[in-house]
Amino acid sequence: AVPLMILGPTGGRLAQRIGPFRVGNAGILVACVFMAAYGLVPTGGWIFTIAMVHAITDGLTIAASGVAIAMTVPEERQAGAQGVMGAAQALVAGIAAIVIGGLYDEFGRATAYLGAVGGMLAMAILSLALAAPTWKNREYLVPTPAAGAPAFGAIGDDGL
Repeated sequence: AVPLMILGPTGGRLAQRIGPFRVGNAGILVACVFMAAYGLVPTGGWIFTIAMVHAITDGLTIAASGVAIAMTVPEERQAGAQGVMGAAQALVAGIAAIVIGGLYDEFGRATAYLGAVGGMLAMAILSLALAAPTWKNREYLVPTPAAGAPAFGAIGDDGL
């Protein structure tokens, strides 16, 4: 959790500059590598080591989903959209726990984690397909300030 708190603001700015769909899906693809490694490494010590690196990459990418909502949903619907996202995350996590738990019980750790990778890849592809009209659109991105110019949202900026 500590890398998420420390790196979250940096990840949010990264998502605003590069695009939340790019950052979020890059994070999922990197997470797939870590997830596969969890199922294939021989000891808990290795799993812990991998988890520490995984937490750093998550800290840089996890804010992308909130940024995507903030950039694409009308202001008056922000709270509802964030709530729906949280509910969808909880629902998918519950379903995944049941399915992956069954895989683990029947086929072992490697199959369970590789099955999770398959589910993650399927969700990433689905998200890209659903967001295709928006994720390529650069108008939602926050412009990088010119050298010497105040940052977006700086004190005294009346453009907010």
